[in-house]
Amino acid sequence: MAKLSGKAKFLAMLRQIPPAVRAEVAKAQEQNGREFVSALQSAVPVDEGDLKASIGYRIGGYKKAGGDRGFNSRLNDPFLTLGVKAGSIKAPYAGYVEFGTVKMDPRAFFFPTYRALRKRLKSRLTRSATKGIKRVVQRTKQ
Repeated sequence: MAKLSGKAKFLAMLRQIPPAVRAEVAKAQEQNGREFVSALQSAVPVDEGDLKASIGYRIGGYKKAGGDRGFNSRLNDPFLTLGVKAGSIKAPYAGYVEFGTVKMDPRAFFFPTYRALRKRLKSRLTRSATKGIKRVVQRTKQ
């Protein structure tokens, strides 16, 4: 067997995670996605509503498409990645609203919301992984 190091070794370990742990983490990811999108939609400045309607999430991440501005984890593991996007073909100006332009001041909504929720979202994932691990340990003791 080849010796793995770094990211490859970590991803190989992730593939060995029991289904019970994956199920708990998947529930937490869904809840995190709904909560984050709801908070973003509350924070986004609304003129016509296209940008607000474009905000969404997907477990497994997003591939960048025309007009999309989003956040994906760097691991590219569908189990661990919660992709959140703001912007679409109909509303390609999410970055301009977030960071501003020469003619427009920034009206940040994405990153301030992320920073406000980051600790809660991470804690939920940690608790769910711990809960899943405890279930696996209990089953192996029986």
